[in-house]
Amino acid sequence: MTTLTQSSSAWTNEGCHVIAFKPTLLTTMHTLSSRRIGLGYIEIAGNLSSLEDGLRSLGVKLVVCYILKCSRYKSLFVNTHSIANLHLRLIYWFRLIFRSNFLEKIFWELLLPLRLVIFVHQIFSVDTLYILSGHSLLPFHIDYLIWKFIPGKKLIVSFHGSDSRPPFLNGKFVHRRLAIWRLIAASLNRFLILKRVEALSDAIINTPPQAVWMRKPFVNQLLIGKPVSSAKILQYAQPSSKPSSSYPIQIVHIPSSSSTKGTTQIQMIISRLKTELPELFVYNELHNLSYPDCLSAIAESDILIDQMYSDLPCPNISKEGYILGTVPLVGGYYANYLRDSLLGCSKITTDFLLGFNFTTPDKFESLVRDCILNLNAYRQRSLEQAKLLSNLWSSRAVASHILHLVHAVHSNTLSESISFLDDPSCINYRHGCGVSKDDILSVASKIRASLPYKLVDCIFPEVFAPLP
Repeated sequence: MTTLTQSSSAWTNEGCHVIAFKPTLLTTMHTLSSRRIGLGYIEIAGNLSSLEDGLRSLGVKLVVCYILKCSRYKSLFVNTHSIANLHLRLIYWFRLIFRSNFLEKIFWELLLPLRLVIFVHQIFSVDTLYILSGHSLLPFHIDYLIWKFIPGKKLIVSFHGSDSRPPFLNGKFVHRRLAIWRLIAASLNRFLILKRVEALSDAIINTPPQAVWMRKPFVNQLLIGKPVSSAKILQYAQPSSKPSSSYPIQIVHIPSSSSTKGTTQIQMIISRLKTELPELFVYNELHNLSYPDCLSAIAESDILIDQMYSDLPCPNISKEGYILGTVPLVGGYYANYLRDSLLGCSKITTDFLLGFNFTTPDKFESLVRDCILNLNAYRQRSLEQAKLLSNLWSSRAVASHILHLVHAVHSNTLSESISFLDDPSCINYRHGCGVSKDDILSVASKIRASLPYKLVDCIFPEVFAPLP
């Protein structure tokens, strides 16, 4: 017999009701492993490949990868289903040759017949689909609609950031300086997609700061975890042996996007600390690295400065930093909300999620200074955190939670066996990700002063409800 006890989390305004379950789900591992699960359709930072490894290690009867688009992990070419493999290769090589997002979108539509074949294969091969980011095979999520009405089929959607976050709270959109009407149009489009996915899915996985648009109860991803495959990370790089008192300290910052990671603000902090603490550290800022080179640079550093405006305590590159023995530092407004979001969780979960080096942007300089002056203490804590990360968020551990979630949706016992927020509308986080408070307030005032806002707000008032 296997037992899963999952404590719930709550993150609400004062007075909002929260369901807090602490049930026990008893079922045989044979029942769980008999499931046939399909994973798709776009790979994000190795999440699907890690989950696949975890499910296979648990002896799941059938796991089929339907990865159709991927830019980072070429090795997935050999792991995905043969027809999806062809689709993946065609998209990958088309992107390499033409390097045009517009042409790639056209090419994607031309491959619709291939995706129809993949959908038919899914119908006869798997009973549960686990989809990242709400992507679909067919236009307007028609495949979701068909899947919902086929007896015995279930759909779980896991969101990962920008796919559910409002564009006006997303640095990727705000820093592009789009015309206000375009930002409003992008927000309305993303909202309608989210509502469609929310209505057609059997369960949704998300994190509270990224779920401000949601109305359907969702499973908190911070409790399930984001799978970490230490073995795959260590294939590319090994932690370097760092003497306990080696100076100068090596600090590295590897932004995928300078604007959303707060690189300008980080440079200002480093400049001030250079004056205050001369010769104590060397700062390296690296751009456009391949994945193996990125991991090698992290492994050779003492401190990894991730970003200034994260809405997660441990983004992907920080997870890799912990595994490789460096000390990751993360800033974000969500640091003020994290503890409250863990009310009702087990002590080990609370200690783990509060154990990351995560603080608000106004305290980030103090965190960097303190880390430089007390590196050995931070390094020891990071090594302990890495052990917890490799255990609690290992591919196998996360896959075990997902497997119980699959069983819960098939047995219609989701509310009895998995913890989730009762009323997501009570989430009170309005600071987004990848953007400062001042920039968000500036964009919010421009949106409210525009005519398109007034038109959209009359028809879909929920779209701009999260505006600060």
